[in-house]
Amino acid sequence: AEPLRCVKEAPCPMVSFPPRYHHTAILVGEKAELLVFGGLNEFSQPTNDLFHVDVQHLFWWRQTVGNAPSARFMHTATFANPNMMLVLGGLLENGSSSKEFWRFNISDASWLQLPLWNAMHGLAGHTATLVNDRWIVVVGGYSIVGGTLSQSYVYDLKSKFWSPLSSGRSPTVFGHTAVYDSALKVIFVYGGYGYKTGSADPSYSVELHQLNTTTWHWNLVQQHRGNVDKPYLVFHTASLLTSKGHPMFLYGATTSPGCSSLQGAQKNSLWLYDTVCNQWIDTQMY
Repeated sequence: AEPLRCVKEAPCPMVSFPPRYHHTAILVGEKAELLVFGGLNEFSQPTNDLFHVDVQHLFWWRQTVGNAPSARFMHTATFANPNMMLVLGGLLENGSSSKEFWRFNISDASWLQLPLWNAMHGLAGHTATLVNDRWIVVVGGYSIVGGTLSQSYVYDLKSKFWSPLSSGRSPTVFGHTAVYDSALKVIFVYGGYGYKTGSADPSYSVELHQLNTTTWHWNLVQQHRGNVDKPYLVFHTASLLTSKGHPMFLYGATTSPGCSSLQGAQKNSLWLYDTVCNQWIDTQMY
């Protein structure tokens, strides 16, 4: 059983942290702290737990807040100033995809549900990427009602308005990754499961898409140089290391696009993609 004593006044060591998957974890500003929300527990049950993780001292504690979002997984969470976490979508206990947008104020520990654009479906398995501390770009996802979603959206943190992206073809995938390169001013979207460009049949995607955040135009990257095969990845992670020539690190995945990682074998491989040279890199040589 998860220890009930893990509160702010008496945090617990990381060895006792409860199992979670399809959750979210965000870094809180410049602090050495993570906020972990929702996900499936070891019994594959959705949760709405909110955990604080002290990365420096490797302790954690659970925060109980009234009016919290219902239990969910495959949602997104994005840190944005001033000191807030924005949670979008997810799959709920009743099997539906959530059409909810929540703000957690980290300073006063309060939840508030925010409005969504009326035309948006409930969604899960999407990405929500912060751009220049001003916009959150939502790409792809899966809806119980609409299937795999082809429409991308932008949320303006300043005006608090949603708008659809209509320039170019947005990736029609879920379980993909999206990372923002502030130097190139583009979002790189890779992998997932859905519909490849020009195909009517769903499959694993090895397409790499770019969204230019200056023009808001999509571009399918056609040329992949190098001797490394493009990996088939779904429900993996991606991170950008701008201090070493802009390589994008992609790790893990599952061989099944289903909601539970237990439905397919997992991968523990690491892939690198150089965003400047447009080249996949052999990890043994990096």
